Amino acid sequence: MQKKNLTTVATFLLLLAGPVSLSAEAGESAGGILWAESFAPALQRSEQEVKPLLVDVWAVWCAPCKEMDETTYRDARVIEEAAGFVPLKVDADVATSFIERYHVEIFPTLLFLDSRGSEITRWQGAITAEPLTRLMKLVGNGYTAYRNAVEREQDSEAACVVADYLTAVGNAPGAVAHLQKTLKALKRAEPAVRNALELHLGDALAAAGEWKAACKTYQRLADQAVQPEIRGKALVGLVRAERKRGRAAQAAAALERLRTEFPGLAEEEGL
Repeated sequence: MQKKNLTTVATFLLLLAGPVSLSAEAGESAGGILWAESFAPALQRSEQEVKPLLVDVWAVWCAPCKEMDETTYRDARVIEEAAGFVPLKVDADVATSFIERYHVEIFPTLLFLDSRGSEITRWQGAITAEPLTRLMKLVGNGYTAYRNAVEREQDSEAACVVADYLTAVGNAPGAVAHLQKTLKALKRAEPAVRNALELHLGDALAAAGEWKAACKTYQRLADQAVQPEIRGKALVGLVRAERKRGRAAQAAAALERLRTEFPGLAEEEGL
């Protein structure tokens, strides 16, 4: 996507979200962090600086929101990590279209967004400095590679980069959706390309706790994948997913097959 298109997206999102009103501290160092004042300029800055957005969705009546301003956002570790983000505060009582768009129901909610306004991950409820710092590091460390990959919509390797990143930051459902979209776009791709994407899909489904769907994906790959490596990894995933489902007999059958067909892999995986 070209830069001019990203500007169009930012403008569209601003119109969709409606006015984003911040607290009286907006644009000042609220809680020790300099928060942006509105959504569209924050998106544009995110694109220009290649930084994700950190959006604090708060409400005037929310006591934990105020407490975070006085504690979490004044912690030196959080302030240091915030330099790698575009921080934005959104008043939930005013920016109702924004709240509806991102399905925010708990306050505070922290949204991590990319420069297109797409959700990377979120944290619902109050959070202290230490876990927030860890989450910010996770989001920040892989963001550049994610942004470079997410625009390559019909590139299977890029799709795997995006999926791995989203899974790592706690957004496995987002990884599932991205892989499913890519598989649909690449429905005529070579079987080897699709198999690699489907293995990532199985892993993302498992990370999302969708064990039945994960087992179905792994089973199909174990039976049909053209690459032995994919079949072996699919069997590993199948053993673990069937165990999670509580299906001991199916897990045992998959394990026996894994040990017969790929004994080295079984030993390597501790199975």
